[in-house]
Amino acid sequence: MFVAHASSDHPGGSIPRNPRVRLRLVTSPAEVDYLPADASMLVARPMSHAARLRWLAAGVVGTVAVLWYALWVLFTENDGTLWVWNTVWVLVMCAALISLWISFISSWRGSLLKREFSDMYPAFLAQAQAIHGTVAERDVTAYNGRVTRLTATVDYTPPGQPPARLIARMTGNARSTVLQSDIPQAGDAVMAWIGPGNDPWVIVQFNKEWATARLPQRQAKAGAEEPEESRFVSELAELTQMLHRGDLTPEEYEDAKGRLLNE
Repeated sequence: MFVAHASSDHPGGSIPRNPRVRLRLVTSPAEVDYLPADASMLVARPMSHAARLRWLAAGVVGTVAVLWYALWVLFTENDGTLWVWNTVWVLVMCAALISLWISFISSWRGSLLKREFSDMYPAFLAQAQAIHGTVAERDVTAYNGRVTRLTATVDYTPPGQPPARLIARMTGNARSTVLQSDIPQAGDAVMAWIGPGNDPWVIVQFNKEWATARLPQRQAKAGAEEPEESRFVSELAELTQMLHRGDLTPEEYEDAKGRLLNE
């Protein structure tokens, strides 16, 4: 199983990232049609308070150290060359410090989001609505045959609402167990579980075997839903080609066209 962040919006225009939408690649076809009972199967456990305090302490200590060093560089008499090198080191440490704080804030926000999901998951499990969707396109980055980054666009239509779109982003590393054969391709079916509310959580689930088994059904449904006008145009074009090839006489062509118009 692999879970990734995603975003959602209607097609047409920029689609912002929405961390309340997640993509889940499951290992068996049966898992697509139901949600796990435990929220930890969908999101990692939130960071503990002790871990967050350790991050905070490291950030505070690093900030104090960099500020002290910067003041020492500014107010200590050094020759020109030494002052330049000290200034460079201050800038490097400031960049590292900023990166540390960005990571800490991002981790803190992610932990709060995971806790929110864990708290609301029983309600989501009881009220989520399953809707079939289709992968419209994807962008994949792989390393040694393993998927390290995946962006997939999923189109679906909620009941009584206009078509909507999900942009799913999955990231991993070189040791990821996700193979390119495991990920969705354009045209593959997915199952979107949409929770209640104006800004709902959405779990998009995919399994290659599950999607392949539904391909004939989807093709048959698409053929059955072909508009009458489209069928008329295609059949009329076929009759015209038969006339040009000499397979039909002009009289036979007119008779066939008349029957087609009267259907």
